[in-house]
Amino acid sequence: SLLLFSISLAIKQIGFFLIPLYMIWLWQSENQNHIRNIIFAFAIILSIPLLTSLPFIIWNYEGFLKSIIFSATRNPASHFNAFSLDTYIDQVIPSFIGIKAKIPMLFLMGLIYISTWRRQIGMYTSSLLTLSVFIDFNSVLFLQYMSWVVPFIPLCVCDRMHINSGRRIS
Repeated sequence: SLLLFSISLAIKQIGFFLIPLYMIWLWQSENQNHIRNIIFAFAIILSIPLLTSLPFIIWNYEGFLKSIIFSATRNPASHFNAFSLDTYIDQVIPSFIGIKAKIPMLFLMGLIYISTWRRQIGMYTSSLLTLSVFIDFNSVLFLQYMSWVVPFIPLCVCDRMHINSGRRIS
């Protein structure tokens, strides 16, 4: 799963905020070598995106960083797509744009990570919530982003079944 996740991140970085969830799940696994597992998993997750990005990093490091950060800093008013929560916040508080507008998103994701750590929500529910928050607070909402969320909706039933059967969520 780590290698497939790495390939996914190399193609589209929308799943970036799932990395902390993977680290939490690895830490909570039964294996005793937590630190080694997390370092190994982190290396696998970053391997393919780093390899595919290396030519661009070498060619123009500053341009590469700006292209990555652009998603968080672009003006939602500059695109004509479906409105995101970021766009609505911009309409109410015009100076609340760019990185500042990501504070509510990061706060909500922090709550999801804490709930996952405390095993209050399962892996599919935490993935659904994390991607939903990212999509809803993205500066520009493209409707095709919903395809990243939809597969987790039926999978959340599995989390619910674990809760109803009295088993711990893992």
